[in-house]
Amino acid sequence: MSLHKSFKYSLVLPKPGNVSSFVAYKNLLLVSLSNGTLIYYKVEGKTDNYIFRLKEIKKFPNLTKNGITQMEVVKPKKLLIALYNTTVQLFNLKEMKPLEILCKKNALLFSYNGKQSLCIGLKSKLLIFKWIDKKFKLIMQIPLPSRPQNLVWLKAKFIVIGFAQYYSLLNLKSQVDQLLFTIKEKNTPIISTKISEQEILLQRYQTSIFKDIDGKASRSYAITWPEAPHQILYFYPYIIGFLSNEIQIRTLDTNQLIQKLKIKKLQSKFTLENHKNENFGYVLNNKGIWRFDLLPLLIQIATFSFANNFDKALQLCNLLTNIDENFKNEKAKQIKYEYAFHLFNQRQFSRALEFFTQINCDPKIVLSLYPFLINVKDCEPIKLPFFRYKKLTLEEQEDAIFALIEYLTQRRISDEIKKLKNYEQVLSIIDTTIIKAYIKTNKYLVLHFLKLPNYCDFEECEKIFLQNNLKEELILLYQSTGRHKKALEIIDLEYTRKGEITKLTQYLESLNEDHLELIYHYVKKIYIIDQDICLNIFINDLKTEENVIGKRKLPKLLIKKFIETNLPKILIPYLEHFIYKLNDQTKEFHNDLFTLYYQLFQTITHNIQLKSIIEKKIIKFLTFSRSYNCVKILNQLQENEILNAQIILYHRMYQYKNVIRIYIHKLINIGDAIKYCDRNYDLHNEKSKDIYLILIYELLLTFEENINSNNNKKKNKKKNNFNNIVNENYTYTNDENFKIIISILEKHHTKIDTLKILSLFHKNTNFSQISKYLLLVFKHLLRTKRRVVIQKNLHKSHNLNMKARLSTNATKSFLIDEYTRCEVCGKNIRHSVIGIYPNGRIVHQSCIIAKK
Repeated sequence: MSLHKSFKYSLVLPKPGNVSSFVAYKNLLLVSLSNGTLIYYKVEGKTDNYIFRLKEIKKFPNLTKNGITQMEVVKPKKLLIALYNTTVQLFNLKEMKPLEILCKKNALLFSYNGKQSLCIGLKSKLLIFKWIDKKFKLIMQIPLPSRPQNLVWLKAKFIVIGFAQYYSLLNLKSQVDQLLFTIKEKNTPIISTKISEQEILLQRYQTSIFKDIDGKASRSYAITWPEAPHQILYFYPYIIGFLSNEIQIRTLDTNQLIQKLKIKKLQSKFTLENHKNENFGYVLNNKGIWRFDLLPLLIQIATFSFANNFDKALQLCNLLTNIDENFKNEKAKQIKYEYAFHLFNQRQFSRALEFFTQINCDPKIVLSLYPFLINVKDCEPIKLPFFRYKKLTLEEQEDAIFALIEYLTQRRISDEIKKLKNYEQVLSIIDTTIIKAYIKTNKYLVLHFLKLPNYCDFEECEKIFLQNNLKEELILLYQSTGRHKKALEIIDLEYTRKGEITKLTQYLESLNEDHLELIYHYVKKIYIIDQDICLNIFINDLKTEENVIGKRKLPKLLIKKFIETNLPKILIPYLEHFIYKLNDQTKEFHNDLFTLYYQLFQTITHNIQLKSIIEKKIIKFLTFSRSYNCVKILNQLQENEILNAQIILYHRMYQYKNVIRIYIHKLINIGDAIKYCDRNYDLHNEKSKDIYLILIYELLLTFEENINSNNNKKKNKKKNNFNNIVNENYTYTNDENFKIIISILEKHHTKIDTLKILSLFHKNTNFSQISKYLLLVFKHLLRTKRRVVIQKNLHKSHNLNMKARLSTNATKSFLIDEYTRCEVCGKNIRHSVIGIYPNGRIVHQSCIIAKK
């Protein structure tokens, strides 16, 4: 693979003499010769063709006794730090006037952090200086175990020190020295290259390792060189390695070799500079000083893109600085756009469509890559000069379609689609294409997709389904677009006429009140085959809500009338479902259900068992329901028919007299009559407090019936008249019913009005027969009177005690002065309304109320 050109280089100063060091400053290059002379060179030339030359503008002969071996410009202060003959001295940058000497002897190297701090390495210690009051002041000395070969600042308090066989990280604040790693190989170059304030690159023979300020590996990879470099630079965004016969340019993030600069016999002398947004550096070999310029990233990006190296183009695009953010985003978008088409031609369909998604590409452009799947009218022309579409094989088409399905599925729900002016049209194209893609890859997914809200083009999908004989899909298409009549016609033709009604049933259950005519038409066919299934169409797991059924909104009253006319056999279960399962309180439903039960009861003449079952249904209904019309139902029943039902109805109407009459005179069941009275007696209810009186009255009537039976005569009954109802000549001392009456009187003497009960008996009645009852009544009256007297006296005594306590308390006195405080809130009582507890505590009356 041909390498990319990220740098231009040229020889700018042939054979400058015996160079000891040099440093770049703006458009100047300061070169120190071994004889102590310092020369200022000015760079001339243009970056258009990257042809430069150095012109000598100043010369300072014999500036030092020997050449400067290390120098660095302090730009804000316009100073030059120079190391010569183990001495570190400051010079005025403009005139090269010697200033203070920071270290007179034994200095080996120094490192300036570019801000305020300077470190000078001696044979056995470090000198730490800080810029204070316009000068460097020594603030710290740190002993070293051996000679330092390399010094690099990290942040403001860390220094990485390279020794002959190891690297260490020194914390200036704590003065803790941390070993980074050792070097066992001899004659290995000790190189430390600063990447950022928190990261450094350390050389270990042929491998460069990344470390952070905690001494841990900062990256999961290292940089491996073909030979041990004798210098490494970080030239954003590249790592530059100085080998014996070339300079290798590598990417920091991917360790990819980008370019080789063929400069042989390089020395370790170098300098880097950034001036007017131009990045360049200088290196030295036996031929002279070379300048290498970093090409602008935009040019490099264009080169990478043209060479189809889009990954690297995107990386460089992310590194763009000092540029408008919108321009940067548009540039990245254009790269991804071209990259996506390139990947598609390389048959990397999923990755291609991922990039189309990232840049929010118009789906019509993407679909233009699928001419075998969609109509030409739904495409957008591809406007890409160097793109040539490569036709896909059948196998490749299938892979491309799978990627397209995933892409379109995500795009159809994205917010970006909704922002388009014609988003419904775009969604229609997308959804229709998804249908076509499913048909070519997995037909079973078509049904699932159609069940979702979609924008499929109806005419095109209908045509596709008919061509592929997809009946189920065609039915669902009609259903989802509201064409229910067409869907039901297919169901009727394909299923119902063959005796299969499941499909028709499910479809009808999905229709609401807007399609009642269709429901009415097709439900009759189901009624003929299976009445239970027919019923489920109207009631299947649905809840009532006012006058509608569940979410389907079927009008239940209209449905009931339709069933009554056309499907009469399911009317009873239909009403039962509403009343029993859904607890529906529609009065019409309740009255009609009883009428249907009663009509069925009357039609049964010979089957006693079935008649009994219907009667039980009636009793259950009357007991359960509270919404029927009692009078209306009673008018339907004949006098001696379904007496238990009549009892329920009379009871609901509070007509206790009629209930007791049925028990005694028709059912001849005095025991149940007594139990009924026991259950319903209520002293505080005007309608039921005389229920035992009614019971005894009806029992006494049986005596008159016995007399009429014995004498074969009829006597008129006096309604609602409790006086003299029994013949005075009749003796009923030994009558069983009379014994029952006596038992009731004695047991419930406190619940019966004595005067009213005595009025029922004839004036010549022998009261010795009811003497025990009268004695119980008298005792009860005496107990009541005694209890009243006792209560009266207790109240009187309580009243007298209260008066005595009030009189006693009234004689007590309490002194309240300006210092008296409330026992609750602690504030002064003063003139406030007070309250006094029995224990003598004085409080505000408001505090008593608040406490309550």
